[in-house]
Amino acid sequence: MSFKRLTPEREKELIDRIATYIANSGFALPAEILLEVFKPVSYVTSQWGIVYLSPFLGFSSNDWDQSTQDLVRLFENEENITRIINRVHEIKEQRERANSVGQSLASNKKEALYGKIRRILLGF
Repeated sequence: MSFKRLTPEREKELIDRIATYIANSGFALPAEILLEVFKPVSYVTSQWGIVYLSPFLGFSSNDWDQSTQDLVRLFENEENITRIINRVHEIKEQRERANSVGQSLASNKKEALYGKIRRILLGF
């Protein structure tokens, strides 16, 4: 079985997909801990994936087999695990900022509504 090296574009795509999945799952913290724990042995575990998982995961189609090979190649490099963790942090921060902006807009609208009601009822 021959494995090709991942292109930088494919690495970025996989990292984004994995990080988005982790951030959406609600288990970002446990996933980050797990990734940090396995980072030192990432090469060994990726090789384990080549030997043991590729034949089982790639039985249905060539696309699935290629995806499995891409994931194995991605996790071979410790740097990519760090990139996944950093991307998860970025996604979480973006969502927190969006939520805080949305909450401040909602509170501003609520204050504006209370102000209108006060002017109508109290005349000032």
